[in-house]
Amino acid sequence: MKVQIPTTNETFLIDYLRTINGILKLTKTELTVCVELIKTDINNPCSKNNRIKVARSLNWGRAVLNNTIKAIKDKNVLVYDSTKDIRYSFHPLIYNYKTNSVLNFEFVNKNGNTYI
Repeated sequence: MKVQIPTTNETFLIDYLRTINGILKLTKTELTVCVELIKTDINNPCSKNNRIKVARSLNWGRAVLNNTIKAIKDKNVLVYDSTKDIRYSFHPLIYNYKTNSVLNFEFVNKNGNTYI
């Protein structure tokens, strides 16, 4: 089955994140923070300067933002990699959102059976 989701260039990011949020399980606040981090700098979302910019743009204190970022990390939406200079990056499903205009889902039960 194919489902088309109407969107625009301006709303594509949030539409994309809302569509895959059944997998991500982010709250509305966490989705908002993801959007702001991506818009600020998708390649280095957790730098000190980027956190300051996002906190200002949301009119939040840095502590509140940091708590929300921790929740996003706990859900593996921001992924840690000790081998890179930039330690945190978005999960590939999010990082590559511009090239993921078509997504295919495959459901596999715990016994290994595939449902297509």
